[in-house]
Amino acid sequence: MSKKEKSNKIVLNYIESFQRLALGFMPGGHVVDEFLNFRSNLKRDRILSFSNSLNEFLKDFKDHELGSENFTTEEFIDIFDSVISKVQMTNSNIKLEYFRNIILSQITDSSANEILSNKIIQTVDNLNDIQLILLMIVWEQKTPSTIYDIHMKFQMKNVYIKLNEDDNPPDDFKIEHTLVSSIFLYFLDELTHMGLIKEVEIGGEERVPSNEMRAAYQNYIIGKKNLMNSSIIFVCSSYGKLICNFIKTPSFK
Repeated sequence: MSKKEKSNKIVLNYIESFQRLALGFMPGGHVVDEFLNFRSNLKRDRILSFSNSLNEFLKDFKDHELGSENFTTEEFIDIFDSVISKVQMTNSNIKLEYFRNIILSQITDSSANEILSNKIIQTVDNLNDIQLILLMIVWEQKTPSTIYDIHMKFQMKNVYIKLNEDDNPPDDFKIEHTLVSSIFLYFLDELTHMGLIKEVEIGGEERVPSNEMRAAYQNYIIGKKNLMNSSIIFVCSSYGKLICNFIKTPSFK
């Protein structure tokens, strides 16, 4: 048994002992025990579902010769372990998809070392679903995006952004897929502060699709301008591009 396996076993034994000790002193300990069992089963189900999704994609590796060496290196095992620790704690389908793609990318292209891979995993875990969608929208655009471009692309991702109190989403939008423009801008600003997206001021005024959009975003855009006749565009930073390349669904053809 390796040092790492011994250490994990010792930690697990201590956790189990502590749980038994705590339950013995708590009224209604059996209720807490049921909760712990439910949480344990939930984590197990998430990991099994993730593994099944990963296996389905591995079947498509028609042009890749995969052997045990692809899955047994110490670096790959540590990265896989890091991903699994995040998988069992999230119910986000977007994150599960991106974590799966990180593993697939590691198999097909091991250009990212363990330190960088773990940084990418941590960054994805720290972002919420809206921010992940935002980052991918900016990265996927062939030309730099204005705030209006991003807004329009967002609605193609089945997320509706309310421009004002009277702006009601169409009937086919679920309430959980709706957010107000101020929250949308807050999440965009967080991505720029994290260094994943960059704001750039260029010459020429942007095209505004509607007066409602102009009213909703005018103060935000003016606050970022240094020039009168200019536009603010958003582009991925080098690190943002790197993350997107690792979380995109890899092509096996």
